[in-house]
Amino acid sequence: MKIKSYSYIVITTLTLILIGCNMLEGETEIPSAKGSLALNMSGDGTLIPVSFLREKNTVDVSNYCVEIRDTNGVLVKFYEKYADVPDKIDIRKGTYLIKASSDLNQLDAIFDCPYYEGTTTVEVKSGKVVEAKVICSLINMKVNISYSSDFDTYFSTYEAIVTNGKIGGELIFSKNEVRSAYFLPSPLTITLNVTSKDGLTNFRKEFLISDVSAKDYHEIKFSPYIGVGDASLTIKIDDKMNEKDVVITGPSTLPPDALEVEGDGFDIGKEFEINKGETPTVKINIEAPKLIQHLIVTIDSRKLTKEELVKVGLDDTFDLATIDPTSPLGTNLKNLGFISDDPIQGKDRMVFNLSQFMPMLALFGAETHRFNIKVIDKDGVEIEKTLTIKINA
Repeated sequence: MKIKSYSYIVITTLTLILIGCNMLEGETEIPSAKGSLALNMSGDGTLIPVSFLREKNTVDVSNYCVEIRDTNGVLVKFYEKYADVPDKIDIRKGTYLIKASSDLNQLDAIFDCPYYEGTTTVEVKSGKVVEAKVICSLINMKVNISYSSDFDTYFSTYEAIVTNGKIGGELIFSKNEVRSAYFLPSPLTITLNVTSKDGLTNFRKEFLISDVSAKDYHEIKFSPYIGVGDASLTIKIDDKMNEKDVVITGPSTLPPDALEVEGDGFDIGKEFEINKGETPTVKINIEAPKLIQHLIVTIDSRKLTKEELVKVGLDDTFDLATIDPTSPLGTNLKNLGFISDDPIQGKDRMVFNLSQFMPMLALFGAETHRFNIKVIDKDGVEIEKTLTIKINA
């Protein structure tokens, strides 16, 4: 069942009258080179009065803009506000495109500003009353996002980024955002970003809503738990607009203990200091109950730049889970002990050993080097942590 929301623009006797559901009767005598327009609406049981669907009791159309163009697309009449429309508009006979909209600018995404638009073509005939009707309907999709109270228990920060893939079509729903957002119809990508209470663990998960259309109301509530170790995203479609049955269930790995990246015998969240002459063991323990899909390492250093790394057959970013161990880069990573011939992809745990790489860092003298480690499991859930190595002179 679809229940649509409408407001009406009526053009009559060359007078524009915006009404909800009234009959306009009568004619006006005019010169033979001009004509007039009037509305004659018949009942339609599928329509619901606008005031029933809108959040407000009435629809304020006083700020709707109206434009009238001829068959060549030339603007004949324009009114920035409906309230500025005079009682009578003089116009020559001919065919015209009439467009009414709630705003001059149609944005790809915006908070608290739905966009209504309607058009119709009408032929104005000499000395006759011609009936015409413009129906302005909602062009956007409406999106609301909320979070259950459990989120504050498990996460220090969290937000959802929603985009329809268009330029200017991205909005951020922070933890305290309560406004409604309106998007032009296009598949929606929702990215949930959360940070654990200790501030060390970051998760990122994407959800796609591909079945979309104008007037859809996507009411989304994130909850970290349904049962122990479970999480879900439920999409509820408001039955006051397009009624759909859409439920998207997320992975069971959203809680902060699902993916782990920890130092072996040290706190990865603190600087790992190495004094001159020391050759410490530096290992990172990685656990992924839903199996490793990607293990991306990025080296950030003022001295150990991408150019320097390339000189020794390395790179500043590489995916240990997908690299071919027989490739030139794979061979060099294997010589450093980063990988072996045993594939990492598909494992539920592994040890990332950086010990053999420490002497190379020492060659650059006193410096701080950062290793950003991102693990993504087969559900698409990811965790990202940074190992900071400080070499003392």
